[in-house]
Amino acid sequence: MSRPRTPLFGTVNVTTMCNLDCTYCFMQPMAGEYMSASDFARALSELEQSKIFFLNISGGEPFLHPAIGDFLKLAHQKFHHVMTLTNGTCLSSKHIETIDEIIEVHNRFNVQVSLDSIDPIVNSRTRTKSSQAFSNIRKLSSLGANVIVATVVTRHNIDSICRTIEELAGYAKYFHLMTVQDVRLVDGIEADLGVSQLEQDELWREVESLGESLDVRVNTPLNYDGERGCASGAPCMAGFSHIVIDPSLAVRPCDRLVDVVVGSLKNSSLEEIWNSTELHPVLQSELPYCRTH
Repeated sequence: MSRPRTPLFGTVNVTTMCNLDCTYCFMQPMAGEYMSASDFARALSELEQSKIFFLNISGGEPFLHPAIGDFLKLAHQKFHHVMTLTNGTCLSSKHIETIDEIIEVHNRFNVQVSLDSIDPIVNSRTRTKSSQAFSNIRKLSSLGANVIVATVVTRHNIDSICRTIEELAGYAKYFHLMTVQDVRLVDGIEADLGVSQLEQDELWREVESLGESLDVRVNTPLNYDGERGCASGAPCMAGFSHIVIDPSLAVRPCDRLVDVVVGSLKNSSLEEIWNSTELHPVLQSELPYCRTH
């Protein structure tokens, strides 16, 4: 497969701040940065020129950014496919009003909310206290937002996954299950939090059947390759079709490669960075770079 001439997917991290401390989070350490309005506009302009197909707005927790409302409005003006990634705990009434406005104007708002279990005690074992996420999922659904629930499968929540899907099926039609992976600066979490292949395979069968009965889509890494693929089961896209822009305008090939900077929009265009030799080690690595370096 040949590499696209420009990125297909772009993620803009508007802040590195987060109010949670999830045990498997690869965004460590958190520097506490906020992207300026001018830098956000610059990042979107570069991505627009590259004609990306899909834009993620992420962090940190994006709803901690004081200007997130304006950022979301601008993103939806410029791109058709926009996804906001959030832990779902920081949505204020003002944020809800902004999302309602975006839906009114553009007839869409895609949001992925991370929640490991509908049981607050189970959820808190990996994601700290985030029970507010369930309430905000209901609010987002009532607005007409397209809600995706993202769950990392661990030994703590594997027995509550089906119940979580059942209770949220009235508010979300898409569920995205991922496995735990060791990545660079967070080593040892697979051994600490992971489940066996047998347990995984049994869960995938259960949720596939459950999804059909509830008329919801449950994405599972059925073809998961722990060595060559990412936690979602997809092939590694780092620097191949995906690019990440941080609050400082540093550019990275993947969210998980937190310490691999291949350029900066402060002194280069995205096209120059995409075609630079800085990406060669990532692209030429036989296994995903995050797993081998």
